[in-house]
Amino acid sequence: LQAARWCASRSSPTTVEHVMGEFPDVNLAVLDGGPCTGGIESTIVKINSTTGKTVNLSLLRKGLLAPEQIENTLKKNNFIVEWSIAKGIQAPGQIQHHYMPSTPLVICQNETLNKSELLDQIEKRFSELPDVVEGIEMIKPVFPVENITELHLSKDPVMAARQLYSQLRKASEAENTQLILWKQNSDLDSPLWESILERLHKAASLIIK
Repeated sequence: LQAARWCASRSSPTTVEHVMGEFPDVNLAVLDGGPCTGGIESTIVKINSTTGKTVNLSLLRKGLLAPEQIENTLKKNNFIVEWSIAKGIQAPGQIQHHYMPSTPLVICQNETLNKSELLDQIEKRFSELPDVVEGIEMIKPVFPVENITELHLSKDPVMAARQLYSQLRKASEAENTQLILWKQNSDLDSPLWESILERLHKAASLIIK
């Protein structure tokens, strides 16, 4: 849990440059295999129990591999699959704000808001936000917010997964950026988008509905 909290407020590295940037004062050798092709972290499934051919599982973290794929593979091998809801924090990424970038990210799900209305909502919500949530220090902009970098991801979930952390880091490092804004479309309904959205929602300081 302590390690998970140390990693919070950090977007996962997907290139050698990202890894080196996390350890600026360490003489580190990193094997460069190129940018991550998957982009997001692995699916984590806990095996709670096995009784004969019956296996009880809990999904601890969504990833590139959908739970349905895991279940279908087990069923093809004559297993009976039961799912249970995991209790408490048992794996990396389960903390609410685990993936926060160094610049605050705001997700807007309301397509009817104009820029002025959105900025009013952001300032109001940030003023109500605690400084610490689940042991994680929240990252807030200095108001008034004048420099916003918009996050752009492909509509193809495979490409969006590859782009996610790289684009978050790039936006965080953009000169004079006070806040990153991502406008969430309403038609992101594939299992892979569920995994991407889980990370975006945990990276966000605010979600405007």
